[in-house]
Parts: sequence; structure tokens; C-alpha cells
Amino acid sequence: MATLIISKLPPAAQENFERITRIDYTVAFLIGAVGTVSMVIYLTMVAGGLRRGRVYTGAQLARARRDTCCSASGVHCSASGCGSSAASSCRSRWR
Repeated sequence: MATLIISKLPPAAQENFERITRIDYTVAFLIGAVGTVSMVIYLTMVAGGLRRGRVYTGAQLARARRDTCCSASGVHCSASGCGSSAASSCRSRWR
């Protein structure tokens, strides 16, 4: 039967490891949440503006549409062609 390496450490080291991983997971979750919000903020602002009757240019609507399609498909499109989606960002934080 396989055992985890952490279980072979002394109790004080196990507690220290658990404390560090809790802090690490908390920070990673917060980074992922901020990253996710930053990827959809423009889309949310445009959607809210349309509901309130605001008029947008074709370029602004195209950007919001692109952001919608890319975030739904799991690929974040940017002007430079690189980036990551909200889903990829969260998945990478989980590992």
C-alpha cells in the first residue's frame, strides 16, 4: 500500500506543511478569482449598458462578442493572440 510522503514527516513538519498549503491555496484561489473577474468585466459592463439603453460602436460590440465566444469555448482571445481563459486560469491554479 502506498503512503503519502507527508505522513512520513515528523508531526511538527506535517503541521507546518498543512499551514503553508492552506495559505498557498487561499492565495491561489484569490488570484484565480481576480483573474476570472478581470477576464469578464468588459463583457459585464457592455451587457449592463445595453440593458440600460446605452449605444455602443460596432468595435465595442465585436470585442464583447469575441470575449463571450472565447470565454464560453475556454479560449481567451486577445489582440496579440495569446492569453488564457477563465477556465484555464482556474484549472492551472488547481494543480
